[in-house]
Amino acid sequence: MNKDFYTNMEFLQEFDYIDQIPVNTFAASVHHMPIHMHDGIELLFVLEGTVSVKISFNNYELKAGDFLLINAFEVHNISKISGSNKILFVQMDTEIFSGKLFALTRTFTVFFISKR
Repeated sequence: MNKDFYTNMEFLQEFDYIDQIPVNTFAASVHHMPIHMHDGIELLFVLEGTVSVKISFNNYELKAGDFLLINAFEVHNISKISGSNKILFVQMDTEIFSGKLFALTRTFTVFFISKR
């Protein structure tokens, strides 16, 4: 998808990576995140509670232990269903997948191996 098409739209959120490392992680409790999209890939891992994620015209109900991978420039929103929740967000620049293989461990450590 052409990123330039979306540059003037308010719901495009660009990830801010710390020290130019192409992965950003944080945990948050969500009441409602309005419709938006990102310039990178986002992994949602539900640590507690239940949330609803709408991607385009599809709705997904995620409970503790579930995860969902959202592609770059995919329009989505997140809402709590009931009670409290906690979500681990892992945001990744698509460049980390260019020419590399990777593995994600249980502690969310990313290992990169160059393709041969």
